[in-house]
Amino acid sequence: MLSQQVQTLLQWSQDFVMPLPIEALEKILSAEAVQGLFTLGLWDAWRDEESMQPAAMLNRLAQRLCEDLDENQERMLAQKLLSPLWAVWQPVEQRSLQADYQLIRLAVRVVNTEVLQDAAGYGVRWAQNNISFTEAKALGLKSIECLEKDNIEPDNRLLRFTAESCQRVGGQGDIEQAFELHQRRLNILPEDKEWERAVAAGGLADILQSRGQLDEALRIRETEQLPVYERLGDALQYLIVQAKIAMLLMEFKPPYRSRHPEANQLLCEALHAAQQMRIPEAEQIQQILQHFDMQCTE
Repeated sequence: MLSQQVQTLLQWSQDFVMPLPIEALEKILSAEAVQGLFTLGLWDAWRDEESMQPAAMLNRLAQRLCEDLDENQERMLAQKLLSPLWAVWQPVEQRSLQADYQLIRLAVRVVNTEVLQDAAGYGVRWAQNNISFTEAKALGLKSIECLEKDNIEPDNRLLRFTAESCQRVGGQGDIEQAFELHQRRLNILPEDKEWERAVAAGGLADILQSRGQLDEALRIRETEQLPVYERLGDALQYLIVQAKIAMLLMEFKPPYRSRHPEANQLLCEALHAAQQMRIPEAEQIQQILQHFDMQCTE
């Protein structure tokens, strides 16, 4: 029969999303309990890619022995593990986005704003790319809530990836939340952060276009994005915005057909740039041109 210590640590280990360093795990329970899980084959030995130290993760076959953690168990785990894990995973510049995700999952449970200020944006981004937009949205909004409880303004990175996740989830309330978050980004970004402000403005334009507010969306694309990317020499973002403007122009009601030559020209310019850069967007733009029976002249 497993000891209570071993049972507890086994139960908690199902919540680990990556191998965790033994140095941190031994701060939760005794070294003997940690070793017991290896001896019983319930944990597998790994290397922690963050600290390059020995690490452990739950054996897949052992998952059947675990029950879901309740809220109190989750909070207790966070209280015990967060500080030692945060200490081991330093310096910050050597930490992966996956590690940030593990950290902020713990940090929101105990409202640790020091960790959230540093890791929340990147952790939400990792969830966005590797788990689901629903998970990223929930974690991002919870991180923002925790920071605001301590009167801390969430940074642009956290606001951006949370807003993007809300947009991709796509419910009406989520879209409204995304719009508010993009607006907050513009409110906190200084004027000299031109590229970041252009990206935030683009998020607003996407939502305005989805609402049918085409004139305002077009204004943002033409005045707050395109000139910035041209001035900064960001050819990729420039061609993407060109293509978005073209698609937007074709949504206008009559006399929308009179706008087709302009849309055709923008798509062809974007296609030419994408082909020169040899990027996947070239094929996507080509498909749009074919869909609308448009052609590009040499």
